[in-house]
Amino acid sequence: MKKISSILAGSIAAFAMAQAQAGTVNIDFTTYGPGVSISTLQGVSFAVEGVGTTGTPATDTWWGPGLTNSTTGAYPTGGILDIKFGGAASDIDFGFNNYGCCNGSFYTAIGSNGAVLGTGRIDSYQGSMVNLGYTGVEELQLSNNGSPYWMFTVTSLSANVSAVPESSNALMMLAGAGLLAAAARRRVKN
Repeated sequence: MKKISSILAGSIAAFAMAQAQAGTVNIDFTTYGPGVSISTLQGVSFAVEGVGTTGTPATDTWWGPGLTNSTTGAYPTGGILDIKFGGAASDIDFGFNNYGCCNGSFYTAIGSNGAVLGTGRIDSYQGSMVNLGYTGVEELQLSNNGSPYWMFTVTSLSANVSAVPESSNALMMLAGAGLLAAAARRRVKN
């Protein structure tokens, strides 16, 4: 019984540790040459979506260094640069340069189950650092106000990301723990 109890306790501890695992994302997009396609870095995935072009974003070939809302690094652009953290992110900072002026770029921070945690305008024609004070951000969408001819770049991205196990993995771990508990009960009766 003690052996089964320790296995069960170990399974629960492993599950808790998987939930609490954290990693730091620190990406400098200015170190990549022009026209480099970037779909995933340090567990974070990137995509261009919405009006205009869609697909894997590329580094800038037009104005300056950084990851763009374009699949070629030039015009046309997509309406959204979608950033997925692969877990719950906090302490999110990113460098941003809006080459279209007129305050036409926005962010949307999205949590679990698609819940919008917050939105805001990004005022940075010449480039600036943006800090988001949200926790539990699983997805960040940067928008150029829906125009396919409005380029922006993200020059850097940093965040603390907690691992969120896939729901199927979490269910398997819980089912396994339940089976171990059932086996322990059955063994005690015999």
